[in-house]
Amino acid sequence: MSRRLFSVRLGELLDLYFLELDGNRLEGAIPTSLRNCTQLYVLSLANNRLHGEIPRELGEVQFLNVLQL
Repeated sequence: MSRRLFSVRLGELLDLYFLELDGNRLEGAIPTSLRNCTQLYVLSLANNRLHGEIPRELGEVQFLNVLQL
C-alpha cells in the first residue's frame, strides 16, 4: 500500500473542517491544493515522513487555526 499522503485529491474536499492524519508514516510534501479547503480549521500531520517546506498557500486558508507537523 502506498504511503504517499497526497495521491488523494485533498484539495477537492472543499468543506473539509478537520484533517488529522497523525502517525501514519505518510510520505511526501504537503500539497498546495489544500488552499482550496477554505473551511479547514485543523490540519494535523504530526509523526509522518513529510518533507519539503510548508506551502505558503496554507496562509490563504482563512480559518486554519491549528497546524500540527
